[in-house]
Amino acid sequence: MKKTPQVLVVDDDMMIQIILGQLIRGFGMEALEAKSAEDVESLLSLHSPELILLDINIPGSDTRELLRSFRADPKLENTKIIMISGSDNLAEIAAYVNAGADDYILKPFHATLLKTRIIHALDGLERDQRQKGSYVHVKEAKQLLQKVIEDHAGMDAPLADGLNAVLDEMKESCRLLKKAGKSNVRLG
Repeated sequence: MKKTPQVLVVDDDMMIQIILGQLIRGFGMEALEAKSAEDVESLLSLHSPELILLDINIPGSDTRELLRSFRADPKLENTKIIMISGSDNLAEIAAYVNAGADDYILKPFHATLLKTRIIHALDGLERDQRQKGSYVHVKEAKQLLQKVIEDHAGMDAPLADGLNAVLDEMKESCRLLKKAGKSNVRLG
């Protein structure tokens, strides 16, 4: 039986969790969702995801230390990690890559770019496992994802456009609230 690839989404923003979860499930994968370091710890005690999408702002943790702990965990040594953030600060991006991130995606993200980055991460996992002689599982997962993508090719653009429109509206609302003096509103 083929195992459905698992992607752990770690983001304290519920809307981003929902959007990422829907996209991942639409790509034919299983989405696991966490909003805090405690949630991550609980999920990782039960699952070994192939990929982690990790926001840089996680309540209750230093995200770089969390990333280093993933890399030190033998159970997660092959797991690919993609950071997601609204920050385009190059020094910060480099610090996360140096701490063990495989990739970095800026918010707001586009569904097509997310899908491409996930495929790239699975390709890297497949190469890593092939070198270790155990690539069959990842190859099957990648083939499953490719089939889902082909089966839903016509639906991808409208879904991505719709989700990106919602994200743009949310960002604009945050800007207007911030401009109106609501200083506790976060843009990314």
